[in-house]
Amino acid sequence: MRAMTGVLPLLLALSACERSLEAQYREMGNLLVSVNAMRTDYDPEDAPVTRDMLVRDFETVALHYEQGVDADGNQTTGAPIPLERWNGFARVVLNFDDDADPAEVEETIRWTRNLTRRLTELTGLPITLSRRPAVSVRRGDILVLFVNADSRRMLADLIDGSSDDTRGASRPGGLAADIRDTPPEEICFFFPLADPDTHELDMVLMIMKSETHGLMRLACIHEEITQAMGLYNDDDDVRPSIFNDDEEFALLTRHDELLLRMLYDPALRPGMTAQEIRPLLPAVADRALAADAADPRRAAPDGPAGPDPS
Repeated sequence: MRAMTGVLPLLLALSACERSLEAQYREMGNLLVSVNAMRTDYDPEDAPVTRDMLVRDFETVALHYEQGVDADGNQTTGAPIPLERWNGFARVVLNFDDDADPAEVEETIRWTRNLTRRLTELTGLPITLSRRPAVSVRRGDILVLFVNADSRRMLADLIDGSSDDTRGASRPGGLAADIRDTPPEEICFFFPLADPDTHELDMVLMIMKSETHGLMRLACIHEEITQAMGLYNDDDDVRPSIFNDDEEFALLTRHDELLLRMLYDPALRPGMTAQEIRPLLPAVADRALAADAADPRRAAPDGPAGPDPS
């Protein structure tokens, strides 16, 4: 989940009565860049990556869930979970409001296509990209909805009472309440659904607020679709990474790519617990580092993806 933390949500709240959500996000994006947040460097010199760091961060990010609601309706954070990931294929499906700007739609598709190609290279998982006008989800889908406030309310009304919930719901009241009542500082978020027996991912519903533009929208695409591969958790100690809520980095970093390589290492299987995985992680991290060193795309000055325009 990409969410603003610290003093910025307070500034957002203070301006909420006077500005549209779109204007608030534009202002917050400018503020973040002005304090050296939303960085686009791929392999920052001030945050070197080590094997020990990868071992620690993998357990934090892949084997815990950021937030949810327990069986008693209480909010939870950082709950331990077994490893979950896709098996076979995944399909990223984009859906936009009818009044979405055509140029921005094409730019969003291009950004998403570049990311999914890179995710396929890192994980070995075939990931396709398509658009689907109807809001429907099939097995294998990562359904990404770029929707405004009215569409979010309509979606919440549509699913209200239709399901008990997915684990990704973070507020009492379930999935519909999460979509309808999400606060402004939660810019984009997703709800994974995995097979309870195999822990293989079946589908993901992803909400991207269409009030976002430029680098903030691109950051949402990078973080949410990458997390939907199975790296669910955010933690402020994970750095240099998009897997935290301090907004220091906007785009996928080398550190994050290494965690993805580890997640889809053949030695790991969906359903494995932290206790089972922990002894394997040093070797898994070594293989990820070796694959990273051999990656010809690392030769690009700005990393495999390079900085996208804001």
